Amino acid sequence: YAAAVEQCTHVLDVDPGNVKALFRRAWALGEMLELQRAFADAEAALALDPGSRELRRLRARLEWQQRLQRRRERAMYRRIFG
Repeated sequence: YAAAVEQCTHVLDVDPGNVKALFRRAWALGEMLELQRAFADAEAALALDPGSRELRRLRARLEWQQRLQRRRERAMYRRIFG
């Protein structure tokens, strides 16, 4: 996924408004659990293409991943400090 992030970043350096590159980088960042950066890209893409069904699905998927990550962190802290 890191290679995809790098390639999309190169595309976005040339064309910052490229919705497809923002989408793909957000997806890859989500897979790498870099959720803040993924959300930033997803929101930027949605600002450019607010009617995109795929982008809304991606945002929902990122929200799900964020909830799951928080649950895992809470469980880990319970085991440590429990």
